Amino acid sequence: MTKTTIYLAKIIKPNDYATDIAVAQEAFDSMDKAKGFMEANGMVEMSWGWVMTDSNLEGSIETLKVK
Repeated sequence: MTKTTIYLAKIIKPNDYATDIAVAQEAFDSMDKAKGFMEANGMVEMSWGWVMTDSNLEGSIETLKVK
């Protein structure tokens, strides 16, 4: 059985009371594709995560290992 790694790229708009609104999310088979998705949507990588400089959107790339 082979293990698969999935990279889940998510862009959210933070909302009141710790409720986030999903703007976009997509799964990829490589980190480069996930980073490309983020950059194509105007996100910039910072040391603590992804942000869009001209709005209040935030993003993340989660690594999921599937057996």
